[in-house]
Amino acid sequence: MSLNGFITVLLSFAIVAFGAGWFFKYFYANRLYLSDTDKPDFPYVLNKMEAKSAGLTFDGQSLVFTNQVSPWGIVRVTALENGHYRKSAFPVIDGTTGQQLSFQGITWNGKNFIALTDGDQVQSPYEKVFVELNKDDFSIDRVIAKAPDQAHCVAWDGIHYWVGSRHKETNQVSPGVLYQFDKSLSRIAEYPGAGKNCAGMTWDGKYLWWA
Repeated sequence: MSLNGFITVLLSFAIVAFGAGWFFKYFYANRLYLSDTDKPDFPYVLNKMEAKSAGLTFDGQSLVFTNQVSPWGIVRVTALENGHYRKSAFPVIDGTTGQQLSFQGITWNGKNFIALTDGDQVQSPYEKVFVELNKDDFSIDRVIAKAPDQAHCVAWDGIHYWVGSRHKETNQVSPGVLYQFDKSLSRIAEYPGAGKNCAGMTWDGKYLWWA
């Protein structure tokens, strides 16, 4: 094959790969999949969320998740009548620096939303902290306590908080860690995690789930 032919093939491959990537990102990203049946499938989908979800929780009325793309902050999805849903985005702005804040895990404890965020976003000396979010606009009501440095997901089981670790390094070989906290977010114990990285966590009333 000549050099020009090789370059043509290489460019064609790049264009096809880019097109395939765009197709899958456009048609399969930024969605919430729903199931309202007892079957193990997800027949419904909320398209075009314009958000990258993480830390999903439910407060009894709405789905709430942290947004990993601009405008960051929090997204709330509320069910309306006739199968419709209302999505509301809540950018969270630091009052001192004007910075748009991002969060990792989030959970609902029956009264308040508790989330994880980087300490430098809230002028804390700790790498990661627990914060309590306002129930209406998701602004930070207070910084509660230091969280584990690698904390990424959090769940409340009615008595304790559970936190899973996630390392930033993709080649890390150390096992994940599951942390147990009391209702005041004081650490009680730690256990081996279910995997290297926790992408999400929830309590279903009987079992703790690690994604």
